[in-house]
Amino acid sequence: MNKRRVQLFKFKKMELAYYVNGLVFISLTFSSVAQGAPSPVVTFGSYVSHQVNVDASGQNIVGDKGNEPTIAINPTIPGNIVIGWRRFEPFVSSIKQAGYGYSFDGGQSWGNGTLPVLPSIERTDPVLDVDSQGVFYYQSMAHGSINESSVFKSLDGGINWLDPVKQFTGDKNWLAIDKTGKASEGNIYSSWRTSGSTNPDPNYVPKYFIRSTDGGISYQEPDTALPIPNFGFGRIAIGPDGDVYLSGIDEEISSINSIAILRGSHYFLKSTNAKNHNASPTFTAQAVDMGGYSHTLFALTTPNPMGANGDMQIAADQSVGPMRGAIYLMAQTFPYNWTPGSDPLDVHFARSTDGGNTWSAPIRLNDDPASPASFQWFPMLGVAPNSRIDAVWYDTRN
Repeated sequence: MNKRRVQLFKFKKMELAYYVNGLVFISLTFSSVAQGAPSPVVTFGSYVSHQVNVDASGQNIVGDKGNEPTIAINPTIPGNIVIGWRRFEPFVSSIKQAGYGYSFDGGQSWGNGTLPVLPSIERTDPVLDVDSQGVFYYQSMAHGSINESSVFKSLDGGINWLDPVKQFTGDKNWLAIDKTGKASEGNIYSSWRTSGSTNPDPNYVPKYFIRSTDGGISYQEPDTALPIPNFGFGRIAIGPDGDVYLSGIDEEISSINSIAILRGSHYFLKSTNAKNHNASPTFTAQAVDMGGYSHTLFALTTPNPMGANGDMQIAADQSVGPMRGAIYLMAQTFPYNWTPGSDPLDVHFARSTDGGNTWSAPIRLNDDPASPASFQWFPMLGVAPNSRIDAVWYDTRN
């Protein structure tokens, strides 16, 4: 397993993506410590970082801001990368838009723009994925005069985007596309959590899962809701045979302390029929011990005051090797036996090699000595085509 910690501050989100040969790309955002325009290219050891939100000349745009990045790589065109982010324009920094960038040279140079919006709405929670034919999908949550998540579609590598298709009303959305080569190839799956937004239909009962079987032209919710009523803060993975896996937590508040709001159990959900176009998807749910309590919000005295601290991650091995079908979970956890002044936050990992029926004991991934000032959060997890596992998180140990 490759483990990496990122020692920068005021993050919102980061994400991993892979080329076919296993080269890993990380999209992330950070706040500049010094004033002025940073260089569009930053190096650190063997890592080279190219700035995405640049002007037509490839230079930094002074005064703009960006966070919550998401990344996808075209499997049919080496070098075609698309990144989305929550974009704040100069001089109107309180207005959130859906920014996007596209590259055809492996991320060395970028063009970018913003998705269209309706009057009196903003966009947030961007999520990107791409199908096996190289069609990109950009999921974006709108809020304001309307509150809904929609999906934009690009047929030309992220340069232009078709009109959005509405999915649902909700928060902390996620999206994944089946690329298994099976009959379920191209299915689009999304999940979300409840929010303060209300649906205009008084009879609407949210199911927290939705599917498209026609390339994003339409989306249908299942007949039955997920088995965890307060499910949220999770992700989606697809097994090599098209089974659909969800990670997440029970959002029922168990307690509140000086560090975080503690929630219920960590969960693994599985559907063996979501891949079947003629079936209404159903899920089973299983609590998984991740080595600590789940939680979702930092207190004012922490490195990311009043900010979220990440989703429960899930990944599945799609390789043809001996680890094919293995499922992995990763989460930031609050110690079961925490007392004031002890280490507040670690990242833990668990795996299943039998389709999610049983899980290994949780492993603490960060190897720093316990310290009350040491926070590990916002985990990100991926599996390369050669079965290598990559785990990344934010870290304040130094």
